[in-house]
Order: sequence, then C-alpha cells, then structure tokens
Amino acid sequence: MNKLLVIMFAIAVMSSACSPAEPAPSLTGTTWKLTSYSRVDSLNPVAAEEGTLTLSPDGKLTGVGACNEFSGTYEVKGQQIIFGHFDWGSKFCPEPQMTQESTVYDTLDNHTVDYKVEGNTLTLTRPLSGSDFVLVFEAVANSTGN
Repeated sequence: MNKLLVIMFAIAVMSSACSPAEPAPSLTGTTWKLTSYSRVDSLNPVAAEEGTLTLSPDGKLTGVGACNEFSGTYEVKGQQIIFGHFDWGSKFCPEPQMTQESTVYDTLDNHTVDYKVEGNTLTLTRPLSGSDFVLVFEAVANSTGN
C-alpha cells in the first residue's frame, strides 16, 4: 500500500513538472496596472486604480497616471527604457491621486529608467542621487496574443 502511494505521488509530481507553465508576460504588448509607486525606500500603494502603462511593439506607449491619460514614445536598450516626452492630459487630480500622477510623470516623462520583469511584475526604476523613483506594475492583459 505504501509503495502504491509513493508511486502515485511520484507520477503526480512528474505530471505537474511536465505541464507547460504559463509564459511570462512580454514587456511590450502587455497592459501593466500600477500597484505601487514612490521612492524605493518608501513604496506607496496606488491611490487611483486607473494607473496603467502599455508599451506597443512599435515604440509607442499609452497609459494613465492616476486621472490623466498620456502617450508618447520609448526605446528599449538592454535593461533600460528611454522614454520620450509625453503628451499628457491636464485634468486636476485630488490628493492622493495627484501625488501618484506626479510620481508617474516624474519617473517616466523624458527619462531613462531601469526595468525588470519578474513573473507578472514589471518594476521601473529611475535612478536618482539619494533615493530612486520606483513604479511597480502587474500584468493585466496581453494585447499581442503572446
């Protein structure tokens, strides 16, 4: 009886190890939802659920900081993303959404950031002297079918 249980357990483990894992989301073509932001030593949870970023494979991007939509261009070089100047909406956001909006803008608009994709998480870090700006996103949709 014990041998039968051991064999069944071994088959179950081997079957799960052979199952295809869901592929990690791609940097481009994925809609990323903002989950936290601020300086690396004091991350804040999002103040507005609307924060998103989508990097199209053609070098264009769209997103929402907190209450304003933005669009622009980008280029990936190694583990860095070089963002161009964004076209940004001009709605006023109440606090704390305004702080989130400002942090997204200050981190990305016309700046170079380091990026890392781990599992379903995208982390963008803008190196600064003192304490870096950080935006953390979670993959929510893949628009390219990858």
